[in-house]
Amino acid sequence: MYGTHKRTTMIQVGKPVRGTAFVGREKEIKEILNYIEIGQSIVIIAPRRFGKTSLVTEVLRRLKTKKKYTGFIDVFEHSTVTELTRSIIAEVLENHGLKKLYQQTKGSITALLKNIKLKAVVEDFEFLVGLEDDSIDQWTNFSQSIDFIDDFAERHDKDLCFAFDEYGDILKFDKADAIIKLMRAKIQKQQKAVYIFSGSYESVMETLFTNNKSPFYRLAKIIHISYLPFSDLRRYMVKMLKGAEIDYDIKLIEDSIDFLKGHPYYCQLALQQIYLYHLTQGKAPTIHGLIDIITQSERGYLVKTWEDTSSNKEAVLVLKHLSTESTGVYAMASREKINASRTLKKLEGAGIIYQEKSAYYYYDPVFQYWVANTIK
Repeated sequence: MYGTHKRTTMIQVGKPVRGTAFVGREKEIKEILNYIEIGQSIVIIAPRRFGKTSLVTEVLRRLKTKKKYTGFIDVFEHSTVTELTRSIIAEVLENHGLKKLYQQTKGSITALLKNIKLKAVVEDFEFLVGLEDDSIDQWTNFSQSIDFIDDFAERHDKDLCFAFDEYGDILKFDKADAIIKLMRAKIQKQQKAVYIFSGSYESVMETLFTNNKSPFYRLAKIIHISYLPFSDLRRYMVKMLKGAEIDYDIKLIEDSIDFLKGHPYYCQLALQQIYLYHLTQGKAPTIHGLIDIITQSERGYLVKTWEDTSSNKEAVLVLKHLSTESTGVYAMASREKINASRTLKKLEGAGIIYQEKSAYYYYDPVFQYWVANTIK
């Protein structure tokens, strides 16, 4: 009955998912864990909103249950090399529960040495005191923080997996090439540390790790993640709606998964909107109503994506064509006298479309629907 449903946490969208909300990635998790077990670093590449961060944090969670050391940095959140250096150190120290204590020192040598637990670490790694010395170059400090990852693990005879999320953002720093070369030189010699690099912008990540002129060439195993399996999503959505004591139509669930192609973010959003619609209307929406609700709720994101993507006439024509037809793009390009190959390559590199055999498809089904129905 309307108004009698249970409160549920399933309505959260846009955050890394954990626990029962994490579904459909068991194959990828096992593959990643197997590589990590043999000391092989990993690169995870996927379009935006495909759950890279959720996948990485779940892998790290499982490693912790095996008493492994871990660390996680979102490169996007850091605006300076010094910030990045301090975060790396804090993440390593967290393996001994010292992250908050370290952060509370706020760059004070006195505070660092005053705490007995931190002082013990400083005695083993003297560079932590030098980190506060303004005369020491920030690049030297960053270099030592990369050493610290492996040295700390070595000192305590533990394997350590350190993850750099949105690693493509490393290119925003001055001397980005120097950072990449430095990390490669150090990581390839380390014995106890293994790394996960993840990123959203395929062209950047591909360039960093597959280009034979890149310092990271062949350093890590590349894993691409895609849509979630239909059966896993169906089972999860049914379970969550039943748990909330909400009436549901199995066809609505199946149709929404089909339309959204198993897209992780949008399927969670669909679940949220079914839940919220039931709160106000006492029933589930129709599939067409649900699609309209999702599209409207994402309008700001869709407009911004269009503005970032449709920089020229060629991109506009290709995106418009592919929003309704997956083939025939070269015939259209010939009629319009545009360079389809160049535009398709650019859109693929940006993670907007992908090629399957001789056809091209949008990664984002809601963006495709919006383009088809909005752009004239």
